[in-house]
Amino acid sequence: MVCSQVAGVARELGCSVGQLAIAWCLMNANVSTVITGARTAAQVRENMLAVEVAARMDAALMGRIAAIVGENYD
Repeated sequence: MVCSQVAGVARELGCSVGQLAIAWCLMNANVSTVITGARTAAQVRENMLAVEVAARMDAALMGRIAAIVGENYD
C-alpha cells in the first residue's frame, strides 16, 4: 500500500520512485548529506535528475509524503 502511494506521487511529479526518494532526502532538513550509488553513467544521470524534482517539492508535498510513510516532517 505505501509503495503504491509513493509511486503515485512519483507519477504525479513525472519522475521515478528513486528520483522522488533522492529529492525527498535533498529537501529534508534532517538529512545533511545525500549519497547515491550507480553502476552506469545512465544511472548517475537518472539520479541527478532528482535535483529537478526537488525544485518542485514544497512543504505540502513533503507533508503528504510523510503522511504516506508515517513520519513527521517539520
